[in-house]
Amino acid sequence: MTIKAAQWCFAVAAFCTPLHAQDAKSATTERNESSAKTQVSSVLLVEGNVVSVETGDTISIQTAGKYHLVVKLQAIDAPDLGQSHFEESRNRLSELINGRGVQVAVHSTGPSGRIIGTVYYKGRDVSLGLLEKGLVWHYTRFPYQQTPTNQKVYSDAQKAATAAGIGIWAESNPVPPWVYRGEALLDKQADSNRYERTYLLGPRGGCYYVAESGRRVYVRDKQRCAGITARNETLKQ
Repeated sequence: MTIKAAQWCFAVAAFCTPLHAQDAKSATTERNESSAKTQVSSVLLVEGNVVSVETGDTISIQTAGKYHLVVKLQAIDAPDLGQSHFEESRNRLSELINGRGVQVAVHSTGPSGRIIGTVYYKGRDVSLGLLEKGLVWHYTRFPYQQTPTNQKVYSDAQKAATAAGIGIWAESNPVPPWVYRGEALLDKQADSNRYERTYLLGPRGGCYYVAESGRRVYVRDKQRCAGITARNETLKQ
């Protein structure tokens, strides 16, 4: 366990252990017994009992230290309250793990302090099981949260459920939760703002824009400054 991980565990007073594919023999054996299980490398593991299921992708667990932690299941998005299949998704997750002991492979923590991670019950990836039943969407807005291997496993599970027309895919045109929440509109606005920025060419050839704080923010895409570069070459002639 890294120092950062140890400090995080101490901060939440949770029961944490490092899970390593070579060290966790029983967990690895279980995962290898089924093709519908995702790859786990060296991660921070939190163990606890599920005390409540809020939605089809959010639960609360109680650790051995009697601390309550809110966990958002990573890389999936369940129907929101007010959408069709909300109850079906939440009830299925509750049937699977409510009142049971689970392990959470922690990816990060959100701004509200909730954990974002993959939940395992008896060595099986719970999110993957929900995808296979067509009860959640594969959430790809933050692709860095998954390895390429796990991204493909999740994607394939969703494609299979879609082809079978089960769960949310029984509808002809189901509305993804992020569209229902308006995230797609926010992303479109953010993308629009990006192109409306004024980009400048730095003294060493870097391309940047000036943030509201006055700080220079360099970007990898130097095509943003392509017009400036062409104009400078014209002036030199």
